[in-house]
Amino acid sequence: PASPKKQQQQKTSHGGGGGTWSDFPCALREFDVARVTTTCEVSCRGDARCARAVALCERLVECDAVLVPSTAAEPEVLFPGGAGLAARDLASATARLVRDAAAAKKSDASMPRLEASKWWDADALRPSVRRPRTYLVVSYGGCGSKMLAGWLSGVAQAGRSPPQGGRQTRQNHHQQAAWVRQVYHLHDAKPPSILRELPPPKQPPSTQRDYRARRFFGGGRFRRDTAPVADLDAYRVVFIYKDPVEALVSRYGYGHCLHLDGDCGPDEAHFPTLDEYARRGKDDMGLLDFFAAYTTPDPRRTFPVVLLNYHKLWDNLDALVAALGLPSELAATFPPRTETVRNDLTAKNEGNAAHSEATRRGLDA
Repeated sequence: PASPKKQQQQKTSHGGGGGTWSDFPCALREFDVARVTTTCEVSCRGDARCARAVALCERLVECDAVLVPSTAAEPEVLFPGGAGLAARDLASATARLVRDAAAAKKSDASMPRLEASKWWDADALRPSVRRPRTYLVVSYGGCGSKMLAGWLSGVAQAGRSPPQGGRQTRQNHHQQAAWVRQVYHLHDAKPPSILRELPPPKQPPSTQRDYRARRFFGGGRFRRDTAPVADLDAYRVVFIYKDPVEALVSRYGYGHCLHLDGDCGPDEAHFPTLDEYARRGKDDMGLLDFFAAYTTPDPRRTFPVVLLNYHKLWDNLDALVAALGLPSELAATFPPRTETVRNDLTAKNEGNAAHSEATRRGLDA
């Protein structure tokens, strides 16, 4: 794919009716404080046709329909279609953006794509083999990589204490601890051709309840100075990516720019705020090149990379755990999706233009 933006915008056309719609979280939900949400409701803001909600739905890969309040038992569908709403004034309405989760899951092609890969069931990637593995979770930041790495570290830590409702035994310790050996969290923009051994982390990951808050102490880059990995199936390299606009709104700063080997300027004092960065119209953080480095086939690369589209991750968790070489029952332990609200209201209340929709439009240009 040419860019992460195009990749996440490849939407599948779903049929569906009012009975099949499911909520999904979006950062533009109409909250005036930055807090977590699991749904996506937006104000029509005085527009009789609620064009803002329709445009947002067209922009979000997760969105299949816009619903508005109705006098009947079910909401009315504004988009797609909505011909019957032509006479209604929606200026004061709040629209609900929804998805057809059942249709998305049905149309998901993750497993066929995995099985068609040259790596699938080769010596470097044997999904049916249950064994301890080391996981390298890579992203350009703001993509859910901490959530994913935190969940994997939780799988590893589950074997270090008695399972819920039971007593620790040698047998169940082995059953729970057998799947994850180490977890590394990387922001390396230049994947190597040869995967090399990583030294053990200086200490285990932290154990906050919120996976996104956990810290990893194994370094943020691939090693270029150690022995090549002899048993590639003992590792999984995972690149998780997200719409770069939302990724930047979530994770941006001078230090992060340095981690990504971006064009960061002479020092932090000259580094732009995100709204200034959006107005410049240049990808100085290097997210597009970062994306291309992992998703473009490279004949010199001697190890597989598992690619995860954050926006579609929850459509087929069975494929996720299969690609990671984990037991299928662990799919049920994967954390539900949430988003932290960052919008015009939070931007105004916090005095932070980086969260505004104008900044998003600048980044999107």
